[in-house]
Amino acid sequence: MPTATGKLFKAGRAERGSTLEEVGHVLGVNKQSVYAWEQGTAMPSGIKLARLCAMLKIKSSQLEKAVMEDALEAVRRRMRAA
Repeated sequence: MPTATGKLFKAGRAERGSTLEEVGHVLGVNKQSVYAWEQGTAMPSGIKLARLCAMLKIKSSQLEKAVMEDALEAVRRRMRAA
């Protein structure tokens, strides 16, 4: 299930009209990595995250909000499982 962060990445890529391959090429990763980021099963690290946000014109405030939403959802899942 895609996360808020993944949805933000996918929306940014769609707005730019880029393919998974194009984003991956610019960042030096394969399309499977970009897909994993969009699905919320992985996160780009350090410089790749900064470059991805710059490329997709994602503001730090947008990224912060999405990360917080993901963290809250993880807590909710843990609470339901307990």
